[in-house]
Amino acid sequence: MKNLFAGKTCIVTGASTGIGFGLGKRLLEHGAHVWLSSRTPANIKAAQAKLTEFKDWAHFDVIDVRDADQVTNYINGIAEQIRIDYLFNNAGVGYTGRFTEATPQMWEDVMSCNLYGVVNGTTAVAPIMIG
Repeated sequence: MKNLFAGKTCIVTGASTGIGFGLGKRLLEHGAHVWLSSRTPANIKAAQAKLTEFKDWAHFDVIDVRDADQVTNYINGIAEQIRIDYLFNNAGVGYTGRFTEATPQMWEDVMSCNLYGVVNGTTAVAPIMIG
């Protein structure tokens, strides 16, 4: 089977832990150039320490996907260096409390990351990838 990711450029948001970290690592193992990001500096630094074997292929950045300007600047900066082939909008947050105890701010936090984070990433990268 042909490796679809060898030599490709991938951006993975929410890549410092969990599914995002696993995805980023697998992409690197398949020969992709991977930009891994997280909004938590300590977490992305820990991810970088775990992926030192991919130092020439892995890039680690602190990005908050809730901030449209920050996401646009980040993606444009990558596009100035290399062609972008894939965007994995993986960043997300959850709420594990009782629904009756959720505050409007909790919902705002979930929606701003889980919905608008995807919108911000896709809006920024689509013209580059299509164009």
